[in-house]
Amino acid sequence: MTQAPRPAATLILLRPGGDGVEVLMIQRAKSAAFLGGAYVFPGGALDAADSDLKRRILGSLPPEPPAEYYIAAVRECFEEAGVALLCGRNGKQISSSHAEKLMHLRTRPFIELLEKEDLYIPAGELVYYANWITAPGRSRRTSPKASSSSPTRLCGSSMEAAQKTVGASAFSAPGWKRSRSTGG
Repeated sequence: MTQAPRPAATLILLRPGGDGVEVLMIQRAKSAAFLGGAYVFPGGALDAADSDLKRRILGSLPPEPPAEYYIAAVRECFEEAGVALLCGRNGKQISSSHAEKLMHLRTRPFIELLEKEDLYIPAGELVYYANWITAPGRSRRTSPKASSSSPTRLCGSSMEAAQKTVGASAFSAPGWKRSRSTGG
């Protein structure tokens, strides 16, 4: 019997680089049961609590995929990579110093962070890209909806803070050559 893929989301985080656009990849733990040691986009399964976060989206999203996928992509990127793709009520991206102060909250429920800090997910910074489904026969199957962030706006603030906390990660330039490593 084929295992049904579980709903998941991933964020393709882009920034301008010397050779063009670069993309953030994080390395999964080598001991992970699924894709151990692989470089992947930050992401993971949808949580039941993601539905409760719709009120913390600033701006409007297209109807497909559902908002929970965008929420999960941003939440997972913060939890896994320490990148806070968040803004204030005014729509302004949070500063790197603000993002750095949030890093200790990565294991707390995301709704607590958003409400306590009065932060929002900036809908205008997210673009739906694709839906990938893990091939049958893998130990785990997911059906992640991939979103990407604007390469022009996510250049500093939260990335500067994240580079201090992410273990093994890399920004890769076109051609997937490793251009910058932040550790590990």
